[in-house]
Amino acid sequence: MTATPTPAPAALLTVRDLRIAFGAPGGAVTNVVDGVSFEVRAGEVACLVGQSGCGKTATARAVLAVLDGTPGVIGGQVSHQSPEGHRVDLYPEALAAAPLSPATPRFFARAARIRREAEARFAPLRGRSAFAIFQNSQTALSPFASVGLALDRAAALGGRSVPTDRASRRARNEGLLAAVGFEHPARFLDKLPSELSGGEAKRVALAQALAADARLIVADEPTTGLDPTLRVVLRDLFVQLASQGRAILLITHGLGLFHRLAHTVHVMQAGRIVESAAAAAFFGDPGPTHAYSRRLLAAEAFVEAP
Repeated sequence: MTATPTPAPAALLTVRDLRIAFGAPGGAVTNVVDGVSFEVRAGEVACLVGQSGCGKTATARAVLAVLDGTPGVIGGQVSHQSPEGHRVDLYPEALAAAPLSPATPRFFARAARIRREAEARFAPLRGRSAFAIFQNSQTALSPFASVGLALDRAAALGGRSVPTDRASRRARNEGLLAAVGFEHPARFLDKLPSELSGGEAKRVALAQALAADARLIVADEPTTGLDPTLRVVLRDLFVQLASQGRAILLITHGLGLFHRLAHTVHVMQAGRIVESAAAAAFFGDPGPTHAYSRRLLAAEAFVEAP
């Protein structure tokens, strides 16, 4: 009797032929992302890796509909799966077939409208379906909100119930901070972002993602500012989150810490994905197939991932 194949987990994020350009009215337009495609499935840790300036962060910000600058997304599609199981397309269907170009009438105005529409389409999903951990987490936190209030707001954003009594809220928030490596979490609940180090702010951002219970976490260089011990704590937490069915998209310029938790690797160079592979094949046999991927891997030191 032939065993029935196990169906693949659902794709919580699908990116197809994404194109992004930056510029200014009356000035030159520069393509920074050119035809990027990948998926991230439930329970999967996907690494988008490449050197600084290759378009990784622009891709992540387009995925989350927070891309600044003019014109922004000019082609392709980003699709999220809502908690109810519906597909939500952030960008107009026409962009997949006919990307904008500087020759398009009212090029900048159309790109600006596309950006506003994407923000509106993503707004109901923010926190519930996807949560962002940006490289500079300190500036992403509200300067006037304490750590405890930031965690309460994240839980509400994700549609989670927030305890009405102060003692219960503090106990829940202390547990969230402890989960991301704070040894004395009670000391941090009343602090403002200006009182946090860069590494502390990064861990608070991850605690917010836990508070919201987001199904997809997009983390841009999540270990920046953390000492080696906390980097390993963070790595292990990502492993735990993926085992619970969450999808993780890690944006990184190096794989020294993440090679043991990645399921898929997408190598980006000069705005394009030059190689996508299962992590076992990429780090093992047969290894990377693209010359840039081989150079990237040869330069790695895997000392941070025991």
